[in-house]
This record gives sequence, C-alpha cells and structure tokens, in this order.
Amino acid sequence: MKRSIKLNYILNMSYQCLTILIPLSTTPYLSRVLGAEGVGANSYVISMASYFTLFAIMGSGTYAQRKVASYQDDKHMRSVVFWDVLLFRVITTVVASLSYIGYLLVLKPNNLLISQIYLIYILCVAFDVTWFYQGMEDFVTVVGRNLLIRIVNVVVIFTFVKTSSDLPIYCLSFVGLTIMANIWTLFLMPKYIEKVAISEVRPFRELKDILVLFVPTIAIQMYTLLDKTMIGWFSTGSAENGYFNQTENMVKMCLMVITSLCTVMLPRMSKWFAEGNKNQFNYYLKKSYSFAWLLSIPMSLGMISIATTFVPVFFGPGYDKSIILMYILAPIIIAISMSSITGNQLLLPSHLHKEYNISVITGAFVNLVINLIMIPRFHSIGAAVGTLVAEVLVSTVQLILCRKKGVLEFKTVFGSASRYLLAGGCMFVALLFIKRFLEINALGLIVLIVAGGVIYLIALLAMKDSLVVDTLHSVLGKSDERKK
Repeated sequence: MKRSIKLNYILNMSYQCLTILIPLSTTPYLSRVLGAEGVGANSYVISMASYFTLFAIMGSGTYAQRKVASYQDDKHMRSVVFWDVLLFRVITTVVASLSYIGYLLVLKPNNLLISQIYLIYILCVAFDVTWFYQGMEDFVTVVGRNLLIRIVNVVVIFTFVKTSSDLPIYCLSFVGLTIMANIWTLFLMPKYIEKVAISEVRPFRELKDILVLFVPTIAIQMYTLLDKTMIGWFSTGSAENGYFNQTENMVKMCLMVITSLCTVMLPRMSKWFAEGNKNQFNYYLKKSYSFAWLLSIPMSLGMISIATTFVPVFFGPGYDKSIILMYILAPIIIAISMSSITGNQLLLPSHLHKEYNISVITGAFVNLVINLIMIPRFHSIGAAVGTLVAEVLVSTVQLILCRKKGVLEFKTVFGSASRYLLAGGCMFVALLFIKRFLEINALGLIVLIVAGGVIYLIALLAMKDSLVVDTLHSVLGKSDERKK
C-alpha cells in the first residue's frame, strides 16, 4: 500500500503532534499528583524492564521494516518475512519474560508491584507488528491505533489517578492498553499476508543481519536507559530520576516532530537505494537535513530561553533542578536530529552498518565513562552532561565516517544551517528581553512560545528561506483552490 511521502509524513506528523499535546495536558497533572518521587520510581522501573524488551526485540524491528519495504509488491515474500519475524519475536519474548521473572524473584527490587506490572510491557513485544505496517507505508493503521490508546490512557489518568498511591493504576493502564492495541493490529494482518508452508518459515533465517542491527541498539540503549538506571543506583530516593525523566520527556516531545520524518522516510529510502535511484535518494536526503535544521534550532534555543518560566509553570513546585537539566539537554535536539537523518536515512538504507555501529558504540562508551565519573557526585546533572556529550559525538562521528566513505558532503548537511542559526539567534535574544517584562505564570509562558514562533518565522521570511516560502505557497495555494 503505497502512499505519497507527504501524506505519510502528514499522518505521522499529526500523530506526533498529538503525542506532544496529550502529554502537555497530562504531565503537569502527573508531576503534581505523583510528585518527583513517583515519577522517578516509574522511570527507574521502566528503565529496568526495557533491558529485557531490548533483548526481546533484538534488532528485528528495523531489519523487518526494511525487508518488508523491499517486498511491498510481493505478497508471498512479505508473508514469509512476517511469519519469520513474528515467530522469532515470540521466542525471544518468552526468553526475556522468563529472565525478567527470575530478576524479580532473585533481586526483589523496590517498587515490586510496579515491576510485576511491567512484565506485561515485555510481553507486548511478541504481538507488536508496527514494523510491518511501517514497511508497507501504511501509517493510517499505526496512527489510528496509537491515537486511540493515548486518548483512552488520558481518560484513565484523569479518572483514576488521584494520589501518589495510584501509581500502579497508571502503570497498569499504560501496559494494558499497549498490549490490547498490539493484538488489535495483529488481527488486521490477513489483508496483507497469506498462508505459507511451514517449511518456508525459518525464524532464525536472517539472525546474522538482525544481530548486526542489535549491536547499535544495545549501544543506543546504553546512553538512554543506563542514565536512569545509574541515577537510581547512586541517588537516595527517586526524586533525581523524576527531575531527569520529566526534562528528558520534554526534549523527546520536541524531537518527535523531526524523527517522525525518519520513520516515514526509512522504508522509502531503502526502496530507492535497492532500485539504484540515486537522484531521488540524494534529493530527499538534502531536504531532510534542511527540515531538521529548520525545526531543531528554534526548539533547542527556545527551550533554553524559556526554561526558568517553563519548569515552574509546567511541572509545578519542587522541580527547580529541571531548569539546569533543560539548559544541558536542550542542545541534544539538534544533535539527535542530525544523527537520526544520517543514521536512518543514509547509513542504514545504504547498508553501511559498520559505520553506524562505530558511531553509536563510541557514543555509548563515552557516555558510560562520563556517567561513572559524574553521576555518583552530581546525579541527574551528571547524567545530562553524559547524554549531551554522547549525542554530539555520535552525530560528529557519523558525519566524518560518511564523508570518508564518499557518500555525503558536508555541504549537503550544513548548506542551509547558517540562516536557521541566524533566525534562531534573533529569536533567542528577543525572548530573553521579552521575558524580563513577564510574570512566571501560564499566560507569560504562552506569550513567550507564541512570540518565539512569530519572530523566528518573520526572520526566515525576511531571508526568503525557500523551505518556509515554498510551504506557505503550498498552503495558501490550496486554500485559494478551496475558495474557488
């Protein structure tokens, strides 16, 4: 089921916008109801459970998505891929779940009830066939499913989560709805696949390729999950994890807008590379970098400039440390935007797995070293510094390796960056000035966000930025057509 890149992006972008808007409504509520301790406890337990889901998934998600994309026009072959990967995931999920049960029985971690609930979270992996729909570029099904569970989850949160003792209800709602959504999409599969002979199903057929993709997955998780795990080890209580988790979530919400492009583009870029269509491949790669600069720079600088207003208004009292964390973590929006495009739209579709692995393993190693040095003393701040250095390093190493391989020129990456930096700088200075005259309340925060967006847009229009101008012409042109 092929759809245009623009439609797929709009669908995915619409969902990502909702994934931003929904937490914008629930995060202030949960921050106050559960407190930093409750938020931190949930964050730590998820980080521990995620190590087991990491094994259950292995590297099958990216591999399967790319494989299905190459067989979009061959129902039989994509059916073989589906049954191979599904059976592979069932096997790895059973092993991961049994290992997690062993972890609970032997170590008896704090927050045992929550930890037991997240066993369901691990079981979700076996029934998650999102990779298939993404490979088929059917983002309608994925968006519809995810939107439904998020809306229901919001209803549950505001209806049943009233005090910090309701944390288990919050966790159960999340994992329960996730597994039901996965089963639902599994039942929609018959229209895409057909029965295949048992002799054709070999779950470990592409184990070598899956393991190649599993290596960078482990490395990436080292500097995403390990931060929260180590904060939990070296801190007294769960508050430090709460500060870090809430700040990181805000950064990730900004990143969703940009990384949704990579989700849409990976199957298409893989297909173009397989067909040898270099012109389309290079054209959209350059466009993607421009798009990333366009959004990541104002998001990063904007977050830094309004942090002192945003944190107390959004998170409530008791989260002052998150202001410092926001200063440190905001720049990773730019770094991850670059590495997402270089990794997911260039290295992986081009089968440059070695270069991709080198970049993320380097980042993971540096992050681990910095964490070991800084987290015992500085806790969440140490973790934030480690994350920043690691993400910048990953992006830098990827660009250097791509240039050495002759598959990427720096001009393609940085050609459009200067005007976005200039516009972002103007916005940043203006917001620091405007902030001096506003009170720290919801109205002041809204004024800052709107003012920042308007100033940035005006600056780009003044510089006649082609990406912004073309987008406006497209929108206004369609508006005029409707009026006629």
